[in-house]
Amino acid sequence: MSDYPPTPELDKLAKVAPLSQKIGEFIDVFLLQEKGLSIGRPHVHDATCRGWDEGRGKYNPRGSDRCETYTNEFVPCSQSLDGLLAEFFEIDMAKVEKERKAVLKHIRSQ
Repeated sequence: MSDYPPTPELDKLAKVAPLSQKIGEFIDVFLLQEKGLSIGRPHVHDATCRGWDEGRGKYNPRGSDRCETYTNEFVPCSQSLDGLLAEFFEIDMAKVEKERKAVLKHIRSQ
């Protein structure tokens, strides 16, 4: 019989799960659904925007090929709520998935 695989990231996830669940419910149910709010930020032009002038190190708003988003325009967050919570609690979801697979493999081998 082999040893049970170590699961430090799963253990960390289990420890923060009750608080993470409460925070997630507050954001998802109360703020997003009931209040109709969105999570996002004002747009700031950077080197990822079309129209960024590398030579000057700043955005050129007069170029023909430019960013379609205005400065300070609200841009919704593209990261999932689960991803934000994992980042906040410093949980590496790739490690969590790897540990889950190791546990399943261990169980199947028994």
